[in-house]
Amino acid sequence: MEIQISKETLLQLKKASQKLGSDETEIINKALILYLRYAHSSISLNEEIKSWEDAGIEDLNNFDEKL
Repeated sequence: MEIQISKETLLQLKKASQKLGSDETEIINKALILYLRYAHSSISLNEEIKSWEDAGIEDLNNFDEKL
């Protein structure tokens, strides 16, 4: 996977890496991991919402009984 970073963002990464004592690649990798976790959570939530939307009225009315 290739990522293009603007010059301004690259300068900010260099400043952050100097303050944190790590390199730019490590910061980018951590940011990507956080983004992918967020994306995964969003997809899971959307699937859950869709399953509730697809449930019939009878299923929703009998929800308490099924618990």
